[in-house]
Amino acid sequence: MAQRAGLSERLFEAGQPFVAAQLQHPTVKALEAGQLADAQARSWLEQDYLFLEQEIGVLTRLAWQAPRGQQEELLRLAWNVVAEEIPGHRELCGLFGADLAGLTMAPVTRSYTRWLTDAAADYGTGLAALLSGLWGYSSLGQRMSLPYEPRFRRWVGSYQAPEFGDLAQRFADMVDEARPDPDRALCAFLTGMAHEIAFWAVP
Repeated sequence: MAQRAGLSERLFEAGQPFVAAQLQHPTVKALEAGQLADAQARSWLEQDYLFLEQEIGVLTRLAWQAPRGQQEELLRLAWNVVAEEIPGHRELCGLFGADLAGLTMAPVTRSYTRWLTDAAADYGTGLAALLSGLWGYSSLGQRMSLPYEPRFRRWVGSYQAPEFGDLAQRFADMVDEARPDPDRALCAFLTGMAHEIAFWAVP
């Protein structure tokens, strides 16, 4: 990503070791190689589906607090999760035979989504918390090689999509515009990155 000025640059610098740690995670390495067991892929994708459903609520909670211009953006993003991300995720899940009916949250998913929802009670802190996931997965994708196996190639390719990187950069702009307390924003950002690493261990 392009060099930035402001709080988001500090967040990105602090987050680099977390991206490096994800690249060494056994699940990520197996995904990059296109060798992740189907059962583990199904489990991860099912939990990510539950995460996306909760993300809609986080975005709308932030939108409720946002200044007018950002409020419209956040509501559009929430609708994008409903109308595009979730249907696309359903298709990816189908490639691995995932069953999205009657899912139960794993403890790591419950912990991640509850923390994110609580963080969104404060507008600037909530933006930084959500930015950690957007920037984290986008940065991870840019450093991963595309697998040859078509299903995994589609999965990793979704992290490398230019529009995903653009979304992360726009969220960074929103964090800079919101001017949250820098220490609280940094704590939220790094906590989010830690949740990302933990999420890769979904059974």
